[in-house]
Amino acid sequence: AEDQYHSEMAFSVRAEEFDSAAAGLLGAITQMNTGGASDGDILFEFIRSQKMVETIDGDLNLERMYDRHVSDPVFSLWPGSPVEDKVDYWSRVVDVTYDTTTNIVHVEARAFTPQDAQAVVAAILAESSALVNALSDQAREDAISAARGDVTEAEENLRVLRQRLAAFRRDNKMIDPEADVVGQAGLLSALQTQRAQAMVERDMLQCSFDAAWEQTRSFFLARDPSQVQRAEKEPKHKMALVFRSY
Repeated sequence: AEDQYHSEMAFSVRAEEFDSAAAGLLGAITQMNTGGASDGDILFEFIRSQKMVETIDGDLNLERMYDRHVSDPVFSLWPGSPVEDKVDYWSRVVDVTYDTTTNIVHVEARAFTPQDAQAVVAAILAESSALVNALSDQAREDAISAARGDVTEAEENLRVLRQRLAAFRRDNKMIDPEADVVGQAGLLSALQTQRAQAMVERDMLQCSFDAAWEQTRSFFLARDPSQVQRAEKEPKHKMALVFRSY
């Protein structure tokens, strides 16, 4: 039997951040933004799949790497092996584990040379990164599509509101509804002031002359007592002051 060498790496699949750079071949930790544990499950199955074996075989030629049928027939990948045998052999030389708690996928690859073991790990890393990036792109596109739908709906709502506003202006002959409301509010305030003044005048007209004089007298005592003194002496002046208070 020939000596075997192994190389390891780990993928940390996280939704919070994205870092597509791999930190070396031995003990590499790659963080990829793809949406949490479900993507870890996908990645775990993908590394063990026939698709991965066919891709790595096309890139590295697994028979060249693992053909030791002369010196190590037990652990050798024999020439001309069908893809099913290669998938079975792949499961013997590549160990994959997945921690659902930490979302870390750990990969260990074995080969007859250190360089081949590292090449297998590097190829797995490249294909896994491509898969996760594709999942991330799809998720991003889905989010953008949903946002586009929201924008389209908002634009349609705005169009309807503008049509209603235009119809309101046309039906009520308003160029600027806000300015019209402000003007009507000012008019209402002026009418309320006039109404209050009219109510005061009405109350004064309904009261007797003596009561009216008492109100007038109190007013002038506070402002011009000489007018009260003159009114006490001149009835006509008293009457004039009462009429002035109206």
